Amino acid sequence: MQDTQGIFLIVALAGAIISGALASSKGRSGLGWAIFGFFMPLIAVIAALCMQPKASLDEPWQP
Repeated sequence: MQDTQGIFLIVALAGAIISGALASSKGRSGLGWAIFGFFMPLIAVIAALCMQPKASLDEPWQP
């Protein structure tokens, strides 16, 4: 029983770190995505991989 809890905690922390880092590198909220990644690691990592980088206000709009 104790081993499975440790594994779930490791997977949750890894999901939080990976999704937070990916989101932050794309201009999104790293903390928000890390919290999302802690509770739903697989979904958050996949979503962070698929999302487009956030356009900055300095760049002109491109369709």
